Amino acid sequence: MKKKQSQKMSDSREWMEEVKKHLSSLDPNYLLMRAEVAGFLRISLQTLYRRCKKGLIKFVKAERNVRFRAQAVLTYIEVHQGG
Repeated sequence: MKKKQSQKMSDSREWMEEVKKHLSSLDPNYLLMRAEVAGFLRISLQTLYRRCKKGLIKFVKAERNVRFRAQAVLTYIEVHQGG
């Protein structure tokens, strides 16, 4: 059981490193859609919504649409996910 859990944590770290690398390659002001951010963070849209509501991840409103700056997502990862 421990080996499986250890592998899962390793995979998660590798995934987060890839996400950070991808986000770092983007313009800091590049706007990401909700589904993209939820996918990067491996969370549901509802969880993303709750974290936005709590002020944990910054977003911008473009008319009626919610978007996330690449830099804001990267900052969230570094602060809240031990990045």
